[in-house]
Amino acid sequence: MKTKRKLNLTRRKKHLIRLPPPHPNQQIILESSACFRVVACGRRFGKTFVGLYAILAAAARGQKCWWLAPTYAMSTDVWEQMQAVTAHLPGRRVYHTHRRLNFPGGGSITVRSTHTPDNLRGAGLDFVVLDEAAFMPPTIWPEVVRPMLLDRRGGALFLSSPNGKNAFWHLYQMGVQRKRSWRHFHFTSAHNPLIDPAELAVIRAQTPEHIWRAEYLAEFTDDLGQVFRGIHAAATAPLAAQPIPGARYVFGVDWGRTADATAIVV
Repeated sequence: MKTKRKLNLTRRKKHLIRLPPPHPNQQIILESSACFRVVACGRRFGKTFVGLYAILAAAARGQKCWWLAPTYAMSTDVWEQMQAVTAHLPGRRVYHTHRRLNFPGGGSITVRSTHTPDNLRGAGLDFVVLDEAAFMPPTIWPEVVRPMLLDRRGGALFLSSPNGKNAFWHLYQMGVQRKRSWRHFHFTSAHNPLIDPAELAVIRAQTPEHIWRAEYLAEFTDDLGQVFRGIHAAATAPLAAQPIPGARYVFGVDWGRTADATAIVV
């Protein structure tokens, strides 16, 4: 029978919230003292629980916290979980209109969507969880969230499966390069000990390679979501720099109209 991990959410009285214990790989993330933690993980690794536990612990310390998700609908499940696990906490207040929980010790958690970034500006924060960060607008972190943490010296937890080498990949590289206050983590779906390896094998056999690598192995692939895939491999092939005389070549263009660069493949 599994034990429940106790989380103290008040300072004066020990009213405890019981959550399922994190598995060992989740615990590695939770025990990190880095200010900015970037977690690239496969599907069903349990990233939402990591974020839930981290943000509840921060609110227990009296911190002002936000949970951000790419869309309103994506944030609904965690909002409902937060209400459920704190339902019996004396003094806890729920503000449904603003999707905010206020805790007795002065901490708070607000659940927001990043769909309209300008609507997020202004508030000062101690801690923020960016759930599915790879699927947020690239301006969210540098232009909106990072300035909100400045005066309070707040921290951030980025959770996502990869979505190509986009803004989330660049944040992950901050940890790879051991930048000050940054730490990166990489876990596949198989790193969740509760997942049956046989079930993953079935999924592997039925899933396209590029989806398997990104969604389950949590790899940052160059060609995920592109119209033309394998660009780097084709451009660096042995014959790539040596056109064949008399041959007919056809090229295609993938216009980069937003965040990506334009790609031309011959």
